[in-house]
Amino acid sequence: MNAIQFSLLIKDKEITTVYTGAERGCRCGCHGRYFKPGEKGFARALNAAKDLDPIVSVYQFGDKDLNDALVRQADGEHDGTVRATASLADESWVDICRGNGKTITVYFKG
Repeated sequence: MNAIQFSLLIKDKEITTVYTGAERGCRCGCHGRYFKPGEKGFARALNAAKDLDPIVSVYQFGDKDLNDALVRQADGEHDGTVRATASLADESWVDICRGNGKTITVYFKG
């Protein structure tokens, strides 16, 4: 696991989707909303993530510690602490828990 500032992690990356909604639950849209580039709400959701600019714990896809990190992040979701975990793969993502039960998940390539 490595750690990096969110703004540096996504620098020069192609953002494909941004999810906003509940930290707990699936990311199929039933607990939040998905935004694609060019759609209304995309820039606002991405800018909210950029404004938080947390330090991100970065894992490679399939890393056995990734799931444990996500569980710890979700367990602390209501303590007011912003936490971020990323998985790097062909389609990578960063999950930013806002500390209030809400999250912003940024999906990207590159």
